[in-house]
Amino acid sequence: GVGCQDFRGDSGRESGQIIQLHRWWELGYIVLLERYS
Repeated sequence: GVGCQDFRGDSGRESGQIIQLHRWWELGYIVLLERYS
């Protein structure tokens, strides 16, 4: 129903933000490794 579609859209947006955050953490970690290696 409509409620299911709305919930699916919200969860999709949240998971997208979490994936972006994870990528930023990976980038920062790589930069730190290169700087201190």
